[in-house]
Amino acid sequence: MALWLLLSGSFVLSLVTDKPRYAPEEPITITLTVSNPTREPVTLQFTTGQRYDFMIEDEAGKLVWAWAEDRMFVQILGEATIAPGVALAYRETFTGRLAPGAYRVTGTLTALAERRSASAVVTVTR
Repeated sequence: MALWLLLSGSFVLSLVTDKPRYAPEEPITITLTVSNPTREPVTLQFTTGQRYDFMIEDEAGKLVWAWAEDRMFVQILGEATIAPGVALAYRETFTGRLAPGAYRVTGTLTALAERRSASAVVTVTR
């Protein structure tokens, strides 16, 4: 499992993969969690229906997968309020094939004023 945390003034963003090593054809399950450790509710504003995105880049920084790339999102303002001590989790699974090597997996919260990302590195072995 890989985990990187990013602290913002009012929330904690973390990214976890289901394990650190994969076979080339093995799916990678990615979870982006937004936690509110404060004593006050945190409200995130969004400009579309998209709340998050996931990307995988190879060792050279070349994008090999973006979850939102072929998706359309409703063009409407929205918000999500996270109560104190509560977390929101966004999970997707990459099902493509990757060549052996190291890959950076990034999850991005697409909130208007709080657009933040967290990353982890996974390895694909033969």
